[in-house]
Amino acid sequence: MFKIEIRKALKNKLFLATLAIASAIALYAAVSVINLYNESIEMNKFSENQIGDINNPDLAMFTLFNSWISEEWSSSGQSLFFLMLPFFSSLAYSWSLCSEIKSGYIKHIVTRTNRKKYFMSKFFAVFISGGIVIVIPMLLNFMLVSSFIPAIKPDIFYDMYYASSTTTQAFSVLFFEHPFLFVGYRFLSAFIYSGLFAVLGMTVAFFVRNKFIVVAFPFLFSLTLSYISSYHFLPFVFSPVHFLHGGGEAYRTSAAVIICEAMALFLVTFITVRIKGEKDDIF
Repeated sequence: MFKIEIRKALKNKLFLATLAIASAIALYAAVSVINLYNESIEMNKFSENQIGDINNPDLAMFTLFNSWISEEWSSSGQSLFFLMLPFFSSLAYSWSLCSEIKSGYIKHIVTRTNRKKYFMSKFFAVFISGGIVIVIPMLLNFMLVSSFIPAIKPDIFYDMYYASSTTTQAFSVLFFEHPFLFVGYRFLSAFIYSGLFAVLGMTVAFFVRNKFIVVAFPFLFSLTLSYISSYHFLPFVFSPVHFLHGGGEAYRTSAAVIICEAMALFLVTFITVRIKGEKDDIF
């Protein structure tokens, strides 16, 4: 059953269209940063050749680790990508349960197989598809940026140029000491939260039979968390849109908040799907 669901998730037209749009935005962000990097190099060359001014090249100021989409703040592409992340993740396959309930397809499935098996397969297929539709564009961005900007290890003396501050960002020690591990953490956290946003949309299908609401709910939920995070008296941000990429002094993140929020979202969605899927009349 899981193989059938994951095949349906990864081959449906909405998933592929969403993946294409998200990838285009991520690649646009990469091109923007690469152009900025090249402009910086040209300016240094001009100063040296025309003016005779030899400047410190500041190699650690522009590095792969603060130029890919999860760490840079200079392009409009990264802002749009993370703003739309909850919507993209839910658009991939969250609507499928609602669609199958409305079409009556689910009647034929649950009468031929175990309800628990069907809903758990659907849950994890939605989760995985939501994570993949976000992580693949991020990977494409990382690969393109790494082709033009060197992977110079971040230098703490240049921390004003980095979005991961040692005093405000969770796991920032990894950024300076083991930057590739930090990149792995960014990919993992993006996959998990994108998957959680996707299953959050699926969960709404038990209460609302409208595909637009199912897909839009994670986005509206994310906006609500962003609004709460905007209050300056709060010690840490609570919006995944804020803590899935570096924020420097603007957004203080907490490892405890990131982990606990993910666990809470998983438990709420998983338990709801188990209970409503196994016991409620979903016809």
